[in-house]
Amino acid sequence: MKTVLKSPIKSFKDNLLVTTSGDVWGYFKIRSQSIANHDIKQKDERKTKLAFIFKDLAKFGEFEMTLLPKELDLEERFLVRLPYQRILQKT
Repeated sequence: MKTVLKSPIKSFKDNLLVTTSGDVWGYFKIRSQSIANHDIKQKDERKTKLAFIFKDLAKFGEFEMTLLPKELDLEERFLVRLPYQRILQKT
């Protein structure tokens, strides 16, 4: 048996969406930030910034936060390759 799900979207504009039941959803992107595991000061600063965002959101009663995974090529991003390493890889 096939189940067909009906979309809850009635309309949307920019980052706001109105559902068929009349709820309004807002979508926002919070910039990701890479923090070294040992950098306590930077971790605390990030936590403080996010705490302010969540405190403001809590005023509206209900909110949901979803983390969307993003694939990263960590080798390309963090490793420095010397010219001879590139030559060795081709052989």
